[in-house]
Amino acid sequence: MTDSIKLFISVEHVDATEDDLDSLPFHVDQTINQDGEVLSSTPKPQWIESKLKAAQSKGAQFQITPVFQNNKLARKRELIGYVISVNVPACVIGNNALLQILVYWCCVFALEFLKSYLLEAGCSPRIVAQLDLEHSSIKEVALTYMLDCKDRAEANRYNALIESYGEATLNSKHTNNKMKKPITTARSAGQATVTITKYRAFEAKSYVKVGPTPRSFEEFPTSQVRDAVYGESCHKVRIEYNANEKWLVANGGDSPLAWKKKAKAAELIAKAFQEIKDYLRVSENLRSKRPQPDQIAKLPPADQTILLDYFNGVDPKQHPLMAGKSSQYFSSIKRHIETELRIDITIPWVIHSKQISPKLPIWMRLPAEYQAPEELADHSFVRDTAKAKLLELRQINARLADAMTPVVTAKKHPGKAVKPQSSKAKVNLHADDEDDTSDISDLMG
Repeated sequence: MTDSIKLFISVEHVDATEDDLDSLPFHVDQTINQDGEVLSSTPKPQWIESKLKAAQSKGAQFQITPVFQNNKLARKRELIGYVISVNVPACVIGNNALLQILVYWCCVFALEFLKSYLLEAGCSPRIVAQLDLEHSSIKEVALTYMLDCKDRAEANRYNALIESYGEATLNSKHTNNKMKKPITTARSAGQATVTITKYRAFEAKSYVKVGPTPRSFEEFPTSQVRDAVYGESCHKVRIEYNANEKWLVANGGDSPLAWKKKAKAAELIAKAFQEIKDYLRVSENLRSKRPQPDQIAKLPPADQTILLDYFNGVDPKQHPLMAGKSSQYFSSIKRHIETELRIDITIPWVIHSKQISPKLPIWMRLPAEYQAPEELADHSFVRDTAKAKLLELRQINARLADAMTPVVTAKKHPGKAVKPQSSKAKVNLHADDEDDTSDISDLMG
């Protein structure tokens, strides 16, 4: 269920002639003064259309941005690589409604999309053939979890429970009006997109996909197929965790090769989902119903008094029993009540009892990998479909490489070792060799 990805692919390791290196394409925006001096030269992104047939007719696009040693004063000889930003499912199958978590696959596709761009721009096939995932790093990736419901109405109800739960546990304690609230919601055409923001950590979204989102791409062969795909996606709550570079590096997921191993990929996928649950406090299974008298009676007398008055709307921090007491004393009472009865007395009971649903902790569990109905497999980003599309893309790249006349030159680039090159570039039609722990057990069959 991988969606968008931003991947940096280095060119610093390639062995090439000076003329080959000159063939690396890039665009920059320059500021030039009246004397013709360059004051600034910054990388200029290019939008490129996917070459795959399923995504072509309406032009699914990905973005390529050159990266230089100094991105404020970009120089030709200081190009170190490219960043490709791509919604892989949209550029591969024409939509991103039904997905599996295939981060390594997405990295492979991103690499091949970059190669097709470079070849079409006239880059030497000898350079293109040397680009690989070993010299790449993931800057951002969206992990999309699809939680099943019996129908669209139930999916919308659970999405609403996520919103209300987060408003209770997070927004009720939000006091800084200059900062974005942890839970914000955008509504359109009867649907809600809930954004979950943990400052300086992550952002996630929860919604039900009943059609394309604004500014998104979709392409279906017929209206019947479109209806069938969204008929399948509309009974799932879609939770998207946007993993940034800081998170990826901290958790060992910035290398594409890390996601090649099934155990590591599963660990990262589970961790991201758990972070959402922990932040919302769904993992704590907080109480929504008032405890029985015998349960309350187990508390120390002071805790009982504060809790009973809390049920009647008294702010525990302003309770007479708190007069002259330290913040540590209050924290100990809060923690004890929370441990024994699963009630957070810093959340007003009128919110605690109405907005914290006991259903959500039962339902909101890490979902099993999505399995597309057989009739929708060709329109879903799942392994078998991706396998066929990757072969198609690599064949396109091979034809592009074969059509180019090799550059023959003896001139060497300073500081670069130049290895003998064949007149024909080798464009790999097969995936990198993978071990038996890979999440792509046999990429090319």
